[in-house]
Amino acid sequence: MLTTLPVFTRGPQQPVIENGAGPWAVTLAIGAECCDSSGDKFDLYYPTSLGQNGFQHPILTWGNGSNSLSANYTFSMKHMAPGGFVIIAAQDKNSGVGQTILDGANFLIAANSNPVSIFFHKLNASQMGSFGHSQGATGAINALIKSAGTIKTVLPIELPGQQFCADPLNCADTSHLTQGSIFLVDGSLDIPISAPTQPPSATGLCPRASSK
Repeated sequence: MLTTLPVFTRGPQQPVIENGAGPWAVTLAIGAECCDSSGDKFDLYYPTSLGQNGFQHPILTWGNGSNSLSANYTFSMKHMAPGGFVIIAAQDKNSGVGQTILDGANFLIAANSNPVSIFFHKLNASQMGSFGHSQGATGAINALIKSAGTIKTVLPIELPGQQFCADPLNCADTSHLTQGSIFLVDGSLDIPISAPTQPPSATGLCPRASSK
């Protein structure tokens, strides 16, 4: 967890995106803010007219798949942000531990209380979720576990298959999920990361996983 958080300043931005997925036009700020606990910059996707009509935006913190960046998931970000969400993604290419995903959440919590931030009193810090793809799906679960209630829900997309659990970065101990909600999303075209079927010997997502 970050022990100190930098002052939020408006960074260089890409052009505003108009998107039909929701009523809000969206601004991208790629690598605009620094930094998570590993020294990675943050990418931001947020409604251009922040706080319009007094609206307080819920927060989503994103986890990248292995060796990837949020720019490779622009479709997903463009789908979520027009609904009014403020999304933060650390430029961490190994996000399975979940700490940098949680760092993003903490960054926006601090920004919401910072008078010089564009997010000052524009966010609903009590409504926060984490989501991610592949290794980032693992990290999103771990971020919820580490958050001690700050993150309310998690949406893991293509959680890595059991065969990858020899690497602790690609495992989430679901027995530690004692609060919050989880919505697992899987498909059939991400082989072998998240296979549509598992061998008969597979008893859970990971050897340490539990249905608790």
